[in-house]
Amino acid sequence: MKPSNLLPALALALAVAAPAIGQVCPYQNLMPEFSAFVAATNDLAPPARAAAFVERFAANHPDFYSEQMFGPRQKLQERAERLFDPQRAPKYPGARPITLEDVLATGRNITTDYERIEATFRKAFPDYHCETPITFGVALYMFDGNQASDISGKPQMRFGVEMISLLHPARELPAFFHHELFHIYQAQQIGADMPSDATQPVSWALWSEGLATYVSWKLNPALTAPEIFWIPRDMEAQLQPRLAEAARLILADLDGNEGYGRWFTGGSSPPGLPIRSGYYLGYLMAKRLDRGDLAALARMPPKQVAIEARRFLESLAASQIPPDNALEQ
Repeated sequence: MKPSNLLPALALALAVAAPAIGQVCPYQNLMPEFSAFVAATNDLAPPARAAAFVERFAANHPDFYSEQMFGPRQKLQERAERLFDPQRAPKYPGARPITLEDVLATGRNITTDYERIEATFRKAFPDYHCETPITFGVALYMFDGNQASDISGKPQMRFGVEMISLLHPARELPAFFHHELFHIYQAQQIGADMPSDATQPVSWALWSEGLATYVSWKLNPALTAPEIFWIPRDMEAQLQPRLAEAARLILADLDGNEGYGRWFTGGSSPPGLPIRSGYYLGYLMAKRLDRGDLAALARMPPKQVAIEARRFLESLAASQIPPDNALEQ
């Protein structure tokens, strides 16, 4: 059905407004449809089920399963097969093995949990706006939460329910959603000056991921380091004795984008350091700069971030004494 010319204007007016108390920002939930797909294809072998997923499910949601994010059709099918073949599911240190039924069980409750947690985020950041489309689906083990602008430059937040099921038990869900919602909030505060995913310098990733991690802990101060940093579960223990070395290494990558993968993804790591080390260093930077106003930190412009990041890391690189335990007040 073709919408009238009035509907887009009304939708825009609603989207840019802050939600009323007790209301949640609009979102799309693909999990009921996915659950029906799973039931209807229960008799198919994994390769055939993956092919059916591409044809009968992913094709209905091109914004979520964009080629820019998931690759061409054949790659999408290969990724989907991992979801339906337990032998091909990725394994993460410290994460429990999950089944397709675990994914469906998480999907049945995920939006209820999200609505409750989003309300606590909006209480902390009352100027958060409903501007960014949010969708819950299966991400084929690519991400748990991902904010990207791969569809016509339009930012959207995707939540991968199977990765949430794999990585985030119920106790950790508030920190996880607070982390991802803060990415949306920070992008709203920075506006047009927000660096793009493809070109962001390491200094910005350090700040963006570190500050989101710090905020998730400030809103959930009872959680431990493994419950905040996720992967690896012993990130703090590994990095605390090597902070000066880590600071010196990341300084060499700070101004470009080339080093992003080794500091912020699970696919590679800096020499001798754990994967995703940038999250921890960025967390320490945010803790150092916090003066009691998290919203002010979210508004720090990228040029100032680059200056502050270099100053912090140079100080850390020159220090022979590691900072106090990161998760102490």
